[in-house]
Amino acid sequence: MKEQKLEEILKKMLNENTDISARSVIRETDSPFKHASDVTRQPQRKALLERYQNEKKLPVADVAARLGVSTHSLYAWITCPDTEALIW
Repeated sequence: MKEQKLEEILKKMLNENTDISARSVIRETDSPFKHASDVTRQPQRKALLERYQNEKKLPVADVAARLGVSTHSLYAWITCPDTEALIW
């Protein structure tokens, strides 16, 4: 029952492009969980949370802005086989 509700909440958060974390799950008004550990201590729930966190893909421009680098630098870092060779 709670796993099904958790998946519904996670789908909603993914569709709304909301940050997905155990704490954000418990903040949802219709959440049956009271504490973040209610999600993270159960292996099935934790795996479901991690799956949805991995599904949430951020645009390269957003990631670059968060890191304080240009998108060009980020692409270079991603595609460079020797990351130590990059000069920031």
